[in-house]
Amino acid sequence: MGDERQGTSKGPERLVQAGVSKLIAAKGLAVSVERVDRGEPFRDSGNASLIVSKRLAGIVRQAIAAKQLPLVLAGGCDVSKGILSGFDHGQCGVVWFDAHGDFNTPESGYFDGMSVGRP
Repeated sequence: MGDERQGTSKGPERLVQAGVSKLIAAKGLAVSVERVDRGEPFRDSGNASLIVSKRLAGIVRQAIAAKQLPLVLAGGCDVSKGILSGFDHGQCGVVWFDAHGDFNTPESGYFDGMSVGRP
């Protein structure tokens, strides 16, 4: 997240280009697409993730305040920080579809895979 050097960052954009918005709109739901960018040069994964997470949290918060369903398409699991920071956990929930569990630890060195890691 926030690191366009990674191939996974291309997935969400390709879904949008393929027409996922039209598929959702065909079900009668209003759709708006917002891309969350860092807005500054890439320094490192942690910094990039933090910047994008803060911006994403604001977008999620605004969508919920407007009684909209925020559907987040992302190329990295660290996006979870921005999503979870954007809503009241007593009022909402998260459905997470992922191809694998992300139980990495700081020792593994794989930051993107630490979203569900053990304490």
